[in-house]
Amino acid sequence: MVPDETGLEGRLLLSGDGTVKAMGKGIARTLGLEAAQSLPRTPALAPLIDALADVRSGAPGLLLVLSLEGGERFLSASADRDGEVVVQLLPVIGGIVDLAVAIDSLSCAITGLERPQLALLDPQFVFVWANEAYFRGSGKRREDLIGQDHFLLFPNEENLQIFTRVRDTGQPIRYKAKPFVFADQPERGTTYWDWTLQPVRGPAGTKALLLTLVDVTERMEMTRQLAERAEQLTRSNEELEQFAYVASHDLREPLRMVAGYLGLLERRLQDQGLDERSREYVRFAVDGAMRMDALINDLLAYSRAGGRGGPLTPTDLDRAARTALSHLADLVEGADICLEDLPTVRADERQMVQLFQNLLGNALKYRSERPLRVRVSAHHERGKWVIAVEDNGIGIDPAHQERIFEMFQRLHARDEYEGTGIGLAIAKKIVERHGGRIWVESDGRSGSTFRFSLPD
Repeated sequence: MVPDETGLEGRLLLSGDGTVKAMGKGIARTLGLEAAQSLPRTPALAPLIDALADVRSGAPGLLLVLSLEGGERFLSASADRDGEVVVQLLPVIGGIVDLAVAIDSLSCAITGLERPQLALLDPQFVFVWANEAYFRGSGKRREDLIGQDHFLLFPNEENLQIFTRVRDTGQPIRYKAKPFVFADQPERGTTYWDWTLQPVRGPAGTKALLLTLVDVTERMEMTRQLAERAEQLTRSNEELEQFAYVASHDLREPLRMVAGYLGLLERRLQDQGLDERSREYVRFAVDGAMRMDALINDLLAYSRAGGRGGPLTPTDLDRAARTALSHLADLVEGADICLEDLPTVRADERQMVQLFQNLLGNALKYRSERPLRVRVSAHHERGKWVIAVEDNGIGIDPAHQERIFEMFQRLHARDEYEGTGIGLAIAKKIVERHGGRIWVESDGRSGSTFRFSLPD
């Protein structure tokens, strides 16, 4: 290594048209150049000139070796984000094996992780050098690998064609999660590899090939298992939603019949002098049937909220909120409701109406002794809209602000406030289906503010 020829001293920067923009003293001395507007095409620099043309044409980073007066020197050439080409003199003095050893040490120093598997092959694909990680990963001993033909040890016709193309064109190639089966180790099954084949280009063409391998078999297996579990969970959720939908739909009819016949029974027995206690029993039964019908109806809405929604189209949230208020006309009396400017977003309009109906319905239901004020507003932040439904009602104890979005969670007795305890669970499911989240802010005394986010 020559310290003053590395780092910035060993760097050459060229513009997209090949004009020299900056040249360190170290690389200038090594290449035998003085201040110049462009690189001269001398026999010694011809491989560099060709490599620069390939990089400007879109080739990824290249490695090359030049035969100079002081011996062989190694360089890298790559394009930066601005389209400029950076040539770096590599801190290697010696042969091509020294280059591979330096890259091996550098890969570990940069990542701080376990070294990738590296191997150096000559143009006939014979192993010249490999690091310890390669020996471990291949299951081969040093004496069984070095000096041997890669494709006699690891026969694979597709890979042979790839190696040949890289050698002949001098262009590197990269693969992600490429499958491979070891013919002599069938017990390993199909393995998966991220790998790069990097030619080291010299005056007479490709002088060597540097193979870099990372075994990603475990990662691919974990990905496969996660995908499989996600598919199972999706299928299970779909089956549960279908069951809830069918069960809710089919259960409502017999409940209506029970409630209807109980009403008929009450009227008939009343004509026969039914006493007050008996009439109360009948009313309890009718009330129970009606509450069960309301519960099943909300379960039906909950099952539809996740998987049975309509398409997402441009939806005016102001119109959705006003439609929801029209459905709550019986509760609006005496309330001061302010709808500020609300945006248009991509959403299921029917579900947006349901969402506002549930949130505004809660604000209208849980009033305090103060005159009720409800304000609906919106603001934009970091690629999403945040909608707020704010009231000055009885508020929600901070200790209960998480569980109110769960099913059947009621904070008040049924004789204080009507409801099934599913409304906010439906609201949460609707918001999540649209890629947002919902939460509540309250000190438990001076009202509540429900907020939900929706992507642009």
